[in-house]
Amino acid sequence: MSTEDAIGLPFSLPPMTIDRMEMALDEPRYMVTLIGQSRRMIISPKLADLLRELKQDKSLDEIARSLSESWGKPIGSDDLRFIVEQQMIPRGLAYPRGEAPADARTANRSIQQPKSPILLRMLQGRFRWRLLNPRTVRKLCSPLAVFYEPLSVALALLLIVASRYLLYKDYDSHFFNQVVGRSTPTEYLISLGLLIGVVLFHEFGHAAAQIRFGLRTGPIGFQLYHYIPAFFADVSNSWKLKPRQRIAVDIGGIYFQSMMASIFYLIYLKTDFVPLLAAVIASDTLCVISINPFLRFDGYWLLTDALAVPNLREQAERQFAGLLRRLMGRPPKHDLAAVTRTRGALMVAYTIARNAFWLLLCFLIIRRASHIYASALTLMKNFFALIRRGIEFGEWALLLSSIIRMTLFVLLLLTMISLIFSVALRVIGLTRKVFSKLVLRQATAPAIPNAAQE
Repeated sequence: MSTEDAIGLPFSLPPMTIDRMEMALDEPRYMVTLIGQSRRMIISPKLADLLRELKQDKSLDEIARSLSESWGKPIGSDDLRFIVEQQMIPRGLAYPRGEAPADARTANRSIQQPKSPILLRMLQGRFRWRLLNPRTVRKLCSPLAVFYEPLSVALALLLIVASRYLLYKDYDSHFFNQVVGRSTPTEYLISLGLLIGVVLFHEFGHAAAQIRFGLRTGPIGFQLYHYIPAFFADVSNSWKLKPRQRIAVDIGGIYFQSMMASIFYLIYLKTDFVPLLAAVIASDTLCVISINPFLRFDGYWLLTDALAVPNLREQAERQFAGLLRRLMGRPPKHDLAAVTRTRGALMVAYTIARNAFWLLLCFLIIRRASHIYASALTLMKNFFALIRRGIEFGEWALLLSSIIRMTLFVLLLLTMISLIFSVALRVIGLTRKVFSKLVLRQATAPAIPNAAQE
């Protein structure tokens, strides 16, 4: 599809679909899907209107007249050309004629490697690798969509609640610590393998929910998030759904993970096989971490869809900043999302709680960092000693488990550095903004006349 401006440079549009999103905002939002590129982005209503006009193969002069009538204010072809060149082309929504848009292969590479500089990615600890393509994911997860039928959900929830009651009714932290932390090398490897299977099944839960609601599935991959190893599933298609359905997609991972862990626990009750119990306890711990709304895991997207506010973190920060400016008698600096008073209050509370969480987390990390890093050298020596012992005596379970434990410990050290660096970047950014405002205010302040000179 191409559009040619009579007085400017021609350009073309890539194949795309434009869908309205179900959001709790007075001004609607639209999701643009670039077909064949695995890319989606949220756009404003006016940009959606412009894209629809461009897809009809009109000139910019014709579009300008049409949009001037619908928007109720005069729009010129130069204004539209500026939007195309400055907003659409950099975002991949248009491209100069003669240049091919990004193909699916290029888009897939963008999923695996973020576009941020390698040094920044290393400091932030964010990397992604694709493991299963959408077609494979659909084949594996289509039979699992049956678990979203009402009867299946009721039986699964009954199983989850009953098994967790049996597991935690007589909670013994000493026993749990022994199960998780004092297993033999063979037991450790088995429990780790079971845990990896459970966590991968978590991602199948997201994909199966998409299939249940008639959506195409995205790829599944492996990532390091602040050097925390985790799987991920591309569920960006779920923006086409209503908020309640999106919530089902968000919670589907924990639902599947808890269901699989419950089955493992029932098998443990019959066999007393300790690695099964270790995998269940570790899985439940990961579910608690995943539901945290202050990290970009399931909890964040669940809260985003529950409030029906896109880009929750950014929108909530703007609401909080606008509240502070109103308290100081100043108008908000940015246009705030038009939400109900209750949603606005929840967004402000979320910003306060999120910042408090990160500050507390950094405080705890700094407080424990000296102890952890002081013992790091000793622990690394112990790991190397165990690895050497495994090689010398042919104890391959000891060798492999020691390598894995050492790798996870190194990732823990890197996670602490990455989290502190992320908070430091944010503090530096805020400090620079405040300093810039003070300098600008002093530079534009009126001069005070000197009484002696007068």
